[in-house]
Amino acid sequence: MNKLITATLFLFLNVTFSHGQSASEYNDLGVEKGKLQDFQGAISEFNKAIEIDPSFASAYYNRGLAKAKSQDLYGSISDYSKTIELNNKYYEAYYNRGLCKFFLNDYRGAISDFTLEINNYPNNKKAFYNRGIARFNIQDYQASIIDFSYAIAIDPKYDKAFFNRGNAYATLNQFENACSDWNKAWELGYVNAYESIKKNCN
Repeated sequence: MNKLITATLFLFLNVTFSHGQSASEYNDLGVEKGKLQDFQGAISEFNKAIEIDPSFASAYYNRGLAKAKSQDLYGSISDYSKTIELNNKYYEAYYNRGLCKFFLNDYRGAISDFTLEINNYPNNKKAFYNRGIARFNIQDYQASIIDFSYAIAIDPKYDKAFFNRGNAYATLNQFENACSDWNKAWELGYVNAYESIKKNCN
């Protein structure tokens, strides 16, 4: 199985709301440093914002993004969880926490977070796709096919979803369906599909 997962993180959020100006300024500085790929510098600025205003949900969220970019996935999960504790409607945090859990091989935890994202943003094709990959990795192949199908319904040109749905069908020995999906992925430009077609399809 091609263990691809869409790892696009939501952009840093520059949100001030009604927080004290100093905390907001540190948050803004952190956002700017993040855009410059200075993630450690960004984390330092977000730390200052949080020290001034421990209820600043966006600063925790942004720090979580910077930690993820720095490969501190456990620290990132902690910050996303704090964001959600402060604002349980901060749905971007659920999605990104799910990504971190996936990369730590906590597939069931990732599925839970992607599901929360889907429940609130049912047109998020990446959440369906990523949940499909996670479900494949726990051998829930039928459920993964359903998720890839939802992703394809949202975006009929989603080549990776066709490819990985084909992999799920192949695992279930449904090679007619698998070959159909691999060929569609190939038509859409997904070059990795060629080997699967060559090996398994007439």
